Amino acid sequence: MRQGWIVDRIVAQQSEHPSTTPDFTINPERPNENRLMGPWSDTLPVMLALQAGGHLSMALDPTADRPLSLQLADVLRREIREGTRSPGSQLPTESEFHESYGVSRTTVRAALQQLVNEGLVVTRKGYGSYVRERPPIRRISSNRRHAVHRASGKPIFDTEVDAQGQVPSRRMLKVGRTEAPPDIAQWLQVEPGESVVIRSRLQSINDQPAVLSSSYFPLWLAKGTRLELPGALPEGPDNAIEDLGFRFAHGAEVLSARMPTPEEAQILRLPPGVPVVRLLHIDYDDQDRTSMCAAGRPEEDQYGVRILAGKYSDAYLQRAAVQRGYTVVIWRGRHIVEPTDLEPEEASGYWLEVLDVARALRRHYQPLKMNYETLGNSLPHLHTHLVPRYLDDPAPGRPYPLLADVSPLPANPEPQLREDAAALRTILSPRS
Repeated sequence: MRQGWIVDRIVAQQSEHPSTTPDFTINPERPNENRLMGPWSDTLPVMLALQAGGHLSMALDPTADRPLSLQLADVLRREIREGTRSPGSQLPTESEFHESYGVSRTTVRAALQQLVNEGLVVTRKGYGSYVRERPPIRRISSNRRHAVHRASGKPIFDTEVDAQGQVPSRRMLKVGRTEAPPDIAQWLQVEPGESVVIRSRLQSINDQPAVLSSSYFPLWLAKGTRLELPGALPEGPDNAIEDLGFRFAHGAEVLSARMPTPEEAQILRLPPGVPVVRLLHIDYDDQDRTSMCAAGRPEEDQYGVRILAGKYSDAYLQRAAVQRGYTVVIWRGRHIVEPTDLEPEEASGYWLEVLDVARALRRHYQPLKMNYETLGNSLPHLHTHLVPRYLDDPAPGRPYPLLADVSPLPANPEPQLREDAAALRTILSPRS
């Protein structure tokens, strides 16, 4: 099954013109229209972002004009954005930073404080500094957004700005092939670093920077098409895609709060301390899938916290307090109902990852026995339940009663869930 395409939009405020620059709010009826409504707020400007284009590759340079503390913050920020340092993971100590980068404790503290101010890091007195855990909000995207560009024959942004009596404009920043950032690769279901097509542009309203927008396309869709040509597409990429014979079928959105990167704040002219919202919008073609398949690879959701992001599966430690260590491993490739539909390489990869997770559960929880249940009756997408069994088991000699009669199911204490998830990620880190 072929994957879809991703659009990245970053929106800035021009607070010195509150009466002429419209506000940028999320309309639940048209969740990714980024619809412009009313005056700008002077207190909480909002930036919508999927993924900032490009990644820093800066090494610490004592001769550079940029302070070493900001250079170190750049390195750590990149590692956090790319997933090298996962949510909840502990950062090195000041001594370890000194050994790795040759910087002073004062420099380390300034770098960490910069990331604390950006909302990327939290410090716990007596325990150290950790990558902040920020569970995203997921929702299904409305298909009504595409009716806009089909009716107008213009980009969605232009159509919405025109409707508000404003003047849209754009400046192309980058068109061509680039390496897929890790989080973009997860949604496109390509390998991190694999070549994809990017179209990045700065969109303005009344000549004021308003939206930093990047679109990522897999090569199966964009290779050799107008999507790779330099310059703006008058009809917009959405119409260009459908002109190629592809039809938008459904979409997914993931929202989470964060602070802008220094580069984003500069290009969008954001004042210090402006909070932002990160919006990932993913469109899919007409290859139909279940919601679990379409949900992609969030760090966590209402059911569990991810402890493994493998090539073939994602493993989620479950929130429900039905059994200590209860984990669900979900196939992450094309839509598969039965394991018998997997190709030999896929089957080998999936079951090896299931066993890796089971070994981690055994090492951490030390159960008497592990149970493996591959169901899919009520939710027909391949997934496997891993259930540790203990001495105080409520159903010895029988399958574990996962479907308790209590509704809603009680949840595991959040601190314990976080602690267990971090420990399991550490055990699985060579694999993930």
